[in-house]
Amino acid sequence: MHEEATFKEIDLTGARIGGQLGMDGSTFDGLLTMDGTEIGENLFARFTRFSTDQELILYFSRIGSSLDLCGATIGAIDLTGATITGELRLGSAQTQQPTNWGEASRMVLRNTTVGAIQDADVMTDSWPEYLELEGFTYHRLGGFGAMGAADIAKRNREWFIQWLERDRTFSPQPYEQLAIMLSRSGYPAKANAIRYAARKRSRRTALERNDGKPREWLRWIGLTLLQLTIGYGLGARYFRV
Repeated sequence: MHEEATFKEIDLTGARIGGQLGMDGSTFDGLLTMDGTEIGENLFARFTRFSTDQELILYFSRIGSSLDLCGATIGAIDLTGATITGELRLGSAQTQQPTNWGEASRMVLRNTTVGAIQDADVMTDSWPEYLELEGFTYHRLGGFGAMGAADIAKRNREWFIQWLERDRTFSPQPYEQLAIMLSRSGYPAKANAIRYAARKRSRRTALERNDGKPREWLRWIGLTLLQLTIGYGLGARYFRV
């Protein structure tokens, strides 16, 4: 696939590519499907222009190194069940070029596994408007050369909570995954703040979903009592409404 070329509809379903796949600077006017594609090394899509009217499909794909989307223009991407051994890169400390997203943009990371996540910096929004994070697992916050504002683990708790809330459907798993990574990175207070945010959102979700159902009311009451009595089990500093 030649770099800086223009393509219409491309179907690479089930393709096996032993080395890297480079499409830097290319333009895709139609649908690009890479369902079940295996790439031995990197998938480079830096400054690639994907159709913002089409979804980039990489269901259950396997990338042996990193998926680099620095500076790319995307409407939506679905990485359900994908495995990225290296980094999911939406920017970097070196380039400061975030991924550019269209209106109502979406990234599906359901049951996706990556080695690390990396974006441009805290001042630049590299992420889409909507995320699906259920089952998303990662081993590191920040990739190669992450430093300063691009060091994700150093960001404040508010940034992380807002990032998690881009997934409009609540699940405790994305919160716990992030809390574990923050704790391992040496930020136990931020990890507890994320766990608290999960309990708080669970309580809010129970109230929104109750629709007169006794089970949801009881769940909301139980969570409220946990908050008021033991701070959801996270300590006295979390005794707040």
